[in-house]
Amino acid sequence: MLNKTTEKEKIYFTMYSIIDKIIMIYSFMLNQFKTCNPAFIYDIKKYYLNTFKLFDNFKNNELKNLFIELIKKGKEDKLFTSGIYEEIIFKIHLKKFNTIIDKELLPKKDLFEPIFSKIMKYSIINISIIKGHKLIEEKSNKIK
Repeated sequence: MLNKTTEKEKIYFTMYSIIDKIIMIYSFMLNQFKTCNPAFIYDIKKYYLNTFKLFDNFKNNELKNLFIELIKKGKEDKLFTSGIYEEIIFKIHLKKFNTIIDKELLPKKDLFEPIFSKIMKYSIINISIIKGHKLIEEKSNKIK
């Protein structure tokens, strides 16, 4: 997972806006799973438990911490609703992302299709205020 940590640090320490950084996370995650069969994670968990633990640790610790920090910063910058609970928002977004990867949400759709970019865009819009909406609309074409 060293590669993922490097990518995480690249996202966190750039001078991009909070919205850009969240879009970068979504794009990175979608690109990582575009070529995966839905059974991939199941097989890793079943046959390569140590590898799955690395992935799980990345998702539940590193990715979680990065996402929560970005949401907190977005609240400070008045891009996101002040009353949201960062950890709950992370769990909702992660669950939504997992349903995409597992093909539960839209089983007949491919991850290359634009519908998934729209789902991620609306996920960010749901926690933002008007100032955030405008930035998301401007930058939403970056989710690929």
